[in-house]
Amino acid sequence: MGRDFRVPPHRRYRARVVDVVEGVEAVEAVEVVEAVEARQADGMHDVEFPLPDGYERFIASPFLDLVGPLYVDWSTIPAAATFLFPVRAEHANMAGLTHGGLLMALVDITGGQGSKRIVEGFPRLVTVSSSVDFLSAVEIGETLEIEVSIDRSTKTLVFSAIRIHVGDRPVARASTVFQRR
Repeated sequence: MGRDFRVPPHRRYRARVVDVVEGVEAVEAVEVVEAVEARQADGMHDVEFPLPDGYERFIASPFLDLVGPLYVDWSTIPAAATFLFPVRAEHANMAGLTHGGLLMALVDITGGQGSKRIVEGFPRLVTVSSSVDFLSAVEIGETLEIEVSIDRSTKTLVFSAIRIHVGDRPVARASTVFQRR
């Protein structure tokens, strides 16, 4: 096999056919590390809006670097954790709006990281469940404001509420449950 093909250029990675089973091509991503480095070199994570006082770049994982950038203001703890996420063209779905899967990923990332810092002991948390309600569409170029608060915390579970909005307009609300590890 070994036939390379290109995906849309904004994806910045290649996939390679590694096997064909009953006419279905199995592919693997290649050059993923190079893609992250290329994105950083291209300045794709540069801030395109004035960052409000108190916010800093939040780096948690290679996945967030691919999605990013995400900014956080920890000064609102212990009441809540507040994040900002600038939406760019690469976050669009086929309709030209922000992809719902991106919002769900941001719920998981900000919910877990925010909850970890709000509850005592800075525990390691893993997602048990998440429920997201989409309230309005997000245009490319808008900045998401994400607020994480704790509804309840037990010895083993943390129940979080996540609100995503653009200015005064609610975009999504979520309820998540994390298990302490």
